[in-house]
Amino acid sequence: SKHVESVARILAELDAPIQKYWLQETKAQAEGKYGLCSPCGLEEVKNVGHRFYDLVATGRNLTVRWTATFKNRTQDTAWSWRKGLEGRALTSSVRFVDSMTAPRVVSCESDAMQYSETRFYDTCNEYQVFKKGRMKRPLADWQNEDIGLKAVGESILKRMGLTAALDASTLRELASSIFSLCAAEVDMGSHTKQPRWCTLLSEEDSVVLERGDFLKH
Repeated sequence: SKHVESVARILAELDAPIQKYWLQETKAQAEGKYGLCSPCGLEEVKNVGHRFYDLVATGRNLTVRWTATFKNRTQDTAWSWRKGLEGRALTSSVRFVDSMTAPRVVSCESDAMQYSETRFYDTCNEYQVFKKGRMKRPLADWQNEDIGLKAVGESILKRMGLTAALDASTLRELASSIFSLCAAEVDMGSHTKQPRWCTLLSEEDSVVLERGDFLKH
């Protein structure tokens, strides 16, 4: 991902053999998984299926229209949601339309209505205009300010035992990329077994960086 590439480029300029080794391991762990759902994410979707049943479907007989897009992660998401739903369906029956064995894969060309419901953010012109314009401004302003992100980048360097002088832009990039690698550790469950990138962030650092995640979405 771009965050791995960013950290690799920055570490290439620094004498940080331990973190370079971490990066090699991170690449190996993530090989072939980029763009797929994490175990943590799939568990969350399964819980969404649980809550949907409890709030909407308790005691009813359901007929479910089961679709996904061509993306593997959307099909995995559909399966996890189904597991959550069926795990609660003890007092009613659930019938899946189209196919019991797999969700029906739809594309914009084959079924524009279903595709727009599954990927509404791709097909809504008004949202696309907002996403490319006003939506980006708060995040861009936050990324370019010289206090929060820069200070986090400096803290990360100290925890790495380095005294290198990096410009403000590189420090901000380092902070954002390390936060993304820490998030990937959490998604893959390795933060509890063999924490790497998350050890470079304090609780205060995480609060600052979560602000960027909030603005992004």
